[in-house]
Amino acid sequence: MSSAPGPHTGIFREENAALRCLFGYAGNDLERPIPEVVLHCPKLESSTIKDVLFVSVDVDTFQGYEKISEGQKYHIGVTILDTRRLIDLYNTSTTDTWNTERIVKSTIKSYQYTIGRHRYTQRADRRFSFGASEAIDLSDIQAKFGTLVAQRRYVLVVHGGNEDAKFLENFGIVSSAAYIMDTVKAAQFILRLHYRYSLERLLEALQIEYRNLHAAGNDAHYALRALLMLTVKDAEQQRSTNSLVDDRLIRCLKRIEQTLAPGADSSTSGTTQVSHHGHQVPRH
Repeated sequence: MSSAPGPHTGIFREENAALRCLFGYAGNDLERPIPEVVLHCPKLESSTIKDVLFVSVDVDTFQGYEKISEGQKYHIGVTILDTRRLIDLYNTSTTDTWNTERIVKSTIKSYQYTIGRHRYTQRADRRFSFGASEAIDLSDIQAKFGTLVAQRRYVLVVHGGNEDAKFLENFGIVSSAAYIMDTVKAAQFILRLHYRYSLERLLEALQIEYRNLHAAGNDAHYALRALLMLTVKDAEQQRSTNSLVDDRLIRCLKRIEQTLAPGADSSTSGTTQVSHHGHQVPRH
């Protein structure tokens, strides 16, 4: 199946305008206006990139998202990209592998929290590929999240996250975000899709190797990497007509993916999962 069904498919959404603005290559010919809250985020010094955290969040539960209670079981994934650290990669030589790995590890950090002792959460603990899970109580969520974002402006990244948003807003996480970036919507224009991709299918289309999806920490991590590769594709498509596209951005985002890819680091090694018969698999 081609990831680009035809030149006239895919809708330019608000998310696409916001993405270009956040990464500093939004021209004056956008089909949708840039959201005011994104437009007014401050820029990094000596850069057109916005000074924000991209915070990818995924919530998994088998007990529903509408109401929460102390007895429910959850695993919650959070992966954060700091654009301040991204700029450090601009000035790092492509041959300086050690420094590149060090900066990437400080640019993107992944966490998984589990709530409730149960086979369901213990399985997520075992499957998390980017560190050790931390068991917390439901009442700890707001404080944990607050510590991670450290009073910075943040863009909340989700993949088709309507259900996740219902849960997160119980802790003020959605309303406190500068913007909500849905990779499902952003991908439709960039990949020229006439339907919405599951996370599995999106990763396959972007040639991002993955393992152990449906553990929330992994899903949040891969959703953020998908957003970065969507940005690369969009910027490359714009390169010939948009003078604001900075080749250093494309190069640095590719270096992040190359550093995190299997074989580059043992903590992320694994084999690609393929959904049954190539069909989309339900997220939760």
